[in-house]
Amino acid sequence: MRLIRLTTKDLTGYVDADFNEDVILEPKSKIALHSLTSQFNRFELNINAQNDKITFSVDGDEAIKILSLPNGTWNNASMLDFFTLATQAFNQTMEYTTNQLGREWYVGTAEDRFTFQCMPGTVFNPANPAYAKFIRTQNVTNAGTGSPFIWRRTTSGGTSGTNDAFVYYKSTQCKGSASFRSKLISDPTPGTEGFILAYSLSSVSEQTTVIDESSIAFGIRYVDLGQPYKKIINGVETATTTTPLMNDILAIDTYQNLLRLRVYRSDSPNPITLHSVKYDHITNYFPIAIFVGTTRIGGIQFSSDYFYNVKNPPTEVDSTYSLDVIPTFSSKVITDNFLEFDDPLLAQELGFKQYRYPLTGYNREVNVIYTGENGFKLRDFSESYIIEMLNLNIDSYDSMTKQHKNFLAVVPSVSQVREQVVYMAPNLIWLDINNAFPLIMRQFKARVLKEDLTPIDTYGLTQITILVKGPNE
Repeated sequence: MRLIRLTTKDLTGYVDADFNEDVILEPKSKIALHSLTSQFNRFELNINAQNDKITFSVDGDEAIKILSLPNGTWNNASMLDFFTLATQAFNQTMEYTTNQLGREWYVGTAEDRFTFQCMPGTVFNPANPAYAKFIRTQNVTNAGTGSPFIWRRTTSGGTSGTNDAFVYYKSTQCKGSASFRSKLISDPTPGTEGFILAYSLSSVSEQTTVIDESSIAFGIRYVDLGQPYKKIINGVETATTTTPLMNDILAIDTYQNLLRLRVYRSDSPNPITLHSVKYDHITNYFPIAIFVGTTRIGGIQFSSDYFYNVKNPPTEVDSTYSLDVIPTFSSKVITDNFLEFDDPLLAQELGFKQYRYPLTGYNREVNVIYTGENGFKLRDFSESYIIEMLNLNIDSYDSMTKQHKNFLAVVPSVSQVREQVVYMAPNLIWLDINNAFPLIMRQFKARVLKEDLTPIDTYGLTQITILVKGPNE
């Protein structure tokens, strides 16, 4: 009887073992599995209070944050939920500062590697005719070449009283720290209902001719200087107590768990909040500026969703228009950033070779991307494993394939650690090799498969130990 130990570090469980001397198998020899040991990539990701902390900053020393990743046992069926919750948690930390405004986080995978990304979306100013994706009806126009404002202009100089003149962008707003804003420039025809700065839950199409106010989730309505601003919540208008002033900057801001309808004035560092409500940093909002009257507004700016734009690439370049008292967007701002895992083992488990990026100090870059060097992929767990000999003919058959297969053994997953198989056959089951003549072997080929005959995903050393005996042994 001969004991033959086959080993491999191949990540798919494939064994190609060469020996420096002959291994002779007598005619009519038999073969049996003695044992199998292997380690598999994790089926589950366990996050708890001992390993969940990440320290980071995208705004230098003044904005260092400590965040807890979503706790729980995450598997193949729930991993997308983990990514959503982790992305949400990162976005909830973003503040209303120049280096953070217009940025959002994404936690997920890129080419099967775990990634943390904090990216600035494109900033759009539809007052510039170069921004082709802002669709206008024929009643909305620029006031003239080089003028940073737009307004409604009809042949009569008046208004139809309907929401049939508007500009919009097809992207959603940034999910981190975001703003949609504009400045009240002038009102040539007071009392004609002015304009509305609005967020809608659905995108406007090029076929839309009138904006139904019931479709507005949140908005600020200006009528004229003699009437207070109105807030629109889920299509319902309510008067506020704030009376407009020329050069007011109106803004719909979302950051740190709140959506805010606000008015900024140059004579005060503090904005006037017309309304605030909880924001989940997940919901998509589409921006629309609706012109009911001939009010002129300037510097419309909108911080878009970078990751939405990846799927729907914009053709415009970033706006450079600035709005006085409000922080500018971070679209092209270089940031001092780092990311650090409090638990180095979690970093390794997610595929990162370091626990901190960079190891000391800060990276200085516009696009903040931390992607693991090694792959990260959760695999379906197999209830059993199959050992197949690839260059020995064994008497075994498989009903799944409905044919003869050179299966040596089916190994149950008996380890209490689901990522490991440590198996020793309790009883040797001898199978015929069916060799009529002696076999002189210097190479043994085998592989370990999951129960559905797909490759396994291993790391480290896989060991298959087989026994071979002659007919008289």
